Amino acid sequence: MCAIRSLPVKHASALILLLLIFCCCNPASRGPVGRSKHGSLSGIPLHSVQDFKIFGDFDGDGRSEVINAFLYSRRLHRRIDSAADPFQVSWDSVIAWFHQQDADLCIVLSAGRQDTLHLGPAQGLYCLINLGDTNGDGKDEVAFVVDRLDYSRLNSCQIYTGCDGKWTQRFRFGVHEGAFDWTGATAPDFADIPGFLERRDGSWLYADYPDDGYEDGADSFRRMKPLRIPACAGEIRLQTMGILQILPGISIVRRQNCCHYQYPTPRF
Repeated sequence: MCAIRSLPVKHASALILLLLIFCCCNPASRGPVGRSKHGSLSGIPLHSVQDFKIFGDFDGDGRSEVINAFLYSRRLHRRIDSAADPFQVSWDSVIAWFHQQDADLCIVLSAGRQDTLHLGPAQGLYCLINLGDTNGDGKDEVAFVVDRLDYSRLNSCQIYTGCDGKWTQRFRFGVHEGAFDWTGATAPDFADIPGFLERRDGSWLYADYPDDGYEDGADSFRRMKPLRIPACAGEIRLQTMGILQILPGISIVRRQNCCHYQYPTPRF
């Protein structure tokens, strides 16, 4: 049997102190780590999270509002401004980090006349686009693609509008995340989705990528079609030419260059 000699307490304490000083002063030990104010997993490098902001008339009051999209930690009750860096750690580690934060992707209208849209756990958005008033209901529609915490590059573009103060999905179509591939130091702001949602001659066109990832014939899914967004149930908007006709049961909600009417939803 071999005897193990221990260092005197003073020598051991001095050695520990020297090691602590070395670790604190060594520049290599100061790299980004996950133990941040957001309570991330230890040793996870972080990067800044991109917030999104667009302007438009999203509630039909004739004035411009701001939509903000950001990540929120429901565990820590505050916004997330830095998150696990997918370029430095495995995708499994990124997913674990966001789930530890109990992350929620939120879309909020500045005016406060619309409820907050909670999209659940996500890494963020690929894009947030103001489509303008595509259906004549007096409100701008919003399109976005969520950067989900999954293992597929198949995704969808969701189009929302405000109906009775609530965000309501009015249309959805498939996209491939390859449309958002980019090179460089900074991610671009996508004003459209190349090959899937494009504005041509003043009108929006879209192409629906199939759920199974296979198209019927060569590039058939890339045949773009006009984008038509249905208005909210119970709402119509009439463009007048100096003559105003009000039908029974229809009340005027707003009058500014044209008239925005609301009528009761039929009951069966």
